[in-house]
Amino acid sequence: MQKIAIIQISEAGAHAAQQIRQATAGEVISRADVPARWHDFDAFVFIGAMGICVRTIAPLVDDKHSDPAVLCLDTLGQHVIPVLSGHIGGANALAEALAQLLGAQAVITTQSDLAGLWALDTLGQRFGWHKLPSTDENRVIFAFVGRRPVALVIGVRDEGTDYLTSTCPPHVTIFDEADWREACADRFEAVIFVSYRHLDCPTGLPRLHYVPKVLTVGIGLAHEAQPARAIRDEIFADLRERQNLMPEAVRAFATIDLKASEPVVRLLQAEGYPFTFYTAEQLASVAVPTPSDTVARHVGTPSVSEAAALLGSNGGKLVIPKQKGEKWTYAVGRTPSPLPLKGEGGHLQEGKTPSPLPLKGEGGHCQEGETPSPLPLKGEGGHRQEERTSKILQEGKASKKHEEER
Repeated sequence: MQKIAIIQISEAGAHAAQQIRQATAGEVISRADVPARWHDFDAFVFIGAMGICVRTIAPLVDDKHSDPAVLCLDTLGQHVIPVLSGHIGGANALAEALAQLLGAQAVITTQSDLAGLWALDTLGQRFGWHKLPSTDENRVIFAFVGRRPVALVIGVRDEGTDYLTSTCPPHVTIFDEADWREACADRFEAVIFVSYRHLDCPTGLPRLHYVPKVLTVGIGLAHEAQPARAIRDEIFADLRERQNLMPEAVRAFATIDLKASEPVVRLLQAEGYPFTFYTAEQLASVAVPTPSDTVARHVGTPSVSEAAALLGSNGGKLVIPKQKGEKWTYAVGRTPSPLPLKGEGGHLQEGKTPSPLPLKGEGGHCQEGETPSPLPLKGEGGHRQEERTSKILQEGKASKKHEEER
């Protein structure tokens, strides 16, 4: 639940402040306390003149990725204006919620929302993709919202890429991952990648890269393999440098249950990676490309890394077969796509077209005359605005009720 601070500038805003406090379980604080409590709240709602709001927060503003949401409501409760962190901080969504509560009008000024375009700065958060750090981000956003020619390279089929293809604006050209070099052509002013592979434009074209977490790494380890951190680093380096895969795409690891207490396993778990452990019998039931009689004699299954990768990817496919180091083996499985991709290049299978808008292998534009569906304003998990608005108010009421019952 969002922690909301309410700053009532004058007595004229008392009624609005009370309504907001009751609905959101917010805390009323003084304007003088804002600097000291800047990092204590997810959002600050000023009730009063915009100038007072701006002068108060000006020395505190740092970066859109870390600043809290800031909103300004006039004392009559007629207009709610997001001032800071409209997308990432959620100020736009909170403005819509407060407008509904107060019978006011939310004054949204972010161009992507007004134009019904994708909010690129929160797209990764919405669909669970990792957004690679990029100094090009603002240049890509500027080109996109300015409706300049932009290339979109898609390497997976999931909820997010299906959304992008179905709401694609006419100035965006979609490419299959196999044709990604064509997306780096001079006719484009920016490129957006959605892929678990390492891709880069030699032309220096401004780019954003979203990495879907779709890979499961199955690992096999020598007994008490050490040093654990060096082995971990070797595996990730091999993924990136030899296999051209993004380590950020790894969603989980898997191995045989006999290795559950290995130092490498404990290290990866401490770093936050989920682990699944399988019995030798479970692993032996999986057909793999490179079974080993030696492994079967030692642990009772002809495969650990490949079989674990396949089982851990929930019925997906093996994208990297067994790779061997001095004290480790690993293989990589990819979780299934709603619509299968063909081969390592990611071409769509013949006869398969993603719904509702097919990719065009030659980089064809989105269908002419198609009106992009507006992107829902930023909410938790990408829910539509109505759901986000309702959730903010319901959570506030539930919290207030809990406080009253204590």
